[in-house]
Amino acid sequence: DGTAEKGYGLISIGAKLAVAYDIPKEDTLWGVYFHWTQIESSKENELFSLYVWDNIDTSNNGSTPEYALFYKDFLSPTYIDSLNGWSYYALDTGVTIKDRIYIGWIQTTSEVLNVGFDANTNNSDKVYFSTNGYWHNTQFKGSLMIRPVVGDKQIFISTIKETFLEEPRLKVWPNPASNTLFVNNIYDISSANIYDKLGRKMFSVNLKKGINKLNIS
Repeated sequence: DGTAEKGYGLISIGAKLAVAYDIPKEDTLWGVYFHWTQIESSKENELFSLYVWDNIDTSNNGSTPEYALFYKDFLSPTYIDSLNGWSYYALDTGVTIKDRIYIGWIQTTSEVLNVGFDANTNNSDKVYFSTNGYWHNTQFKGSLMIRPVVGDKQIFISTIKETFLEEPRLKVWPNPASNTLFVNNIYDISSANIYDKLGRKMFSVNLKKGINKLNIS
């Protein structure tokens, strides 16, 4: 019925979640809506990586290579102050999609992020998770409240409250980096933490306003 009776999440760092969507004809993906349901404490300070896959190996026999059409790191849940509100995550550019795609995330925290779970509409055959390198169908009957936005151009649905990610206050390059990292500190932030791909804190740095050159070797 399009409302969240429950919340659904993963609890291990590096775990993956994917929802299958069948695309009847070639189209363009511009963004993804998530309904985050706040259960217990807020998770707005936790991070995840948004992924759009062309393929995942649901057979787990190595016959299907896993291929990401798009991914974006260091995103966080955003709660909308309305019943069943939706947070919008815009892609950097339109992504051509066709046939079957998978949308979800890679977990960078052990906290359960709790995306909305519609228990009254069963699409469990399209919900997959991986915690050990192998993909499995969920055992829970329902639908995850994740909605892709497709069309000829970037569009927004006026009846749904939208939340847009702010322009980053730190510009960082190159990415990836192994020896030297440059940080353009636009708004005079005093310090920053550096994390690896799995969300583990590696070290902290003090920053000056303007361009900082960091030795990360």
